Amino acid sequence: FNPVGALPGYIPNTNTPGNYTYYAACSSNPTCRTATVFEIKARPIMSVPATVSVCSNIATPITVTGDADTYLWSSSVAGTLFNNAAGDDPYVGANATTVYVKTTALPTITVVGTNTTTTCSTTVTTTVSTPTSTWDGVSAWTPVDPDASRIVVFDGSLGSGNFSSTTDISACSVSVINGATVLFNSYDNLVVQNAVTVTSGTLTFDDRASLLQTNNVTNALGV
Repeated sequence: FNPVGALPGYIPNTNTPGNYTYYAACSSNPTCRTATVFEIKARPIMSVPATVSVCSNIATPITVTGDADTYLWSSSVAGTLFNNAAGDDPYVGANATTVYVKTTALPTITVVGTNTTTTCSTTVTTTVSTPTSTWDGVSAWTPVDPDASRIVVFDGSLGSGNFSSTTDISACSVSVINGATVLFNSYDNLVVQNAVTVTSGTLTFDDRASLLQTNNVTNALGV
């Protein structure tokens, strides 16, 4: 028997936690009713960022906040979750409020929070992205300035197609395309986590300018 419904005398259809009293009776003796309590248990309240920006193969933390007792994580791409910032201790399903994602793919990360006393659970997800910062060929980056989590693109089809550094730049990876002319002036550094690719154009470092790459990667032809 389901006491929840729209008919008169039924409990309102709600997800508000609490104890709701209704009266049950036998069809053969409908005037003899017994008070019964219908309990709606509270589900955990929890959240993760809607998206997480990562650099390929760099372990990036994801943290869930909430009031659940346990948190279990999974990824749509196997082998992309880890327990530590080094990204060398695979996550295998233990309770954790923070995990690290390390991947070249763009998986969806799911975390299930459970209240152990009620066994009620809530599921939330976050998507992984690797954002870009593109030089507009004139004077600005789109949509924002580069940092170590972003792919930096120099596109020769935009504006003048030229770039001349005025300070250090950090990037996840760098791509020079469509004949862009990129110059790093003296004392300015390009600090890149991963590979640098010059598909079409030039990337030049003046005396005392440097290209620093964090990971042991093989750059594409043209570098």
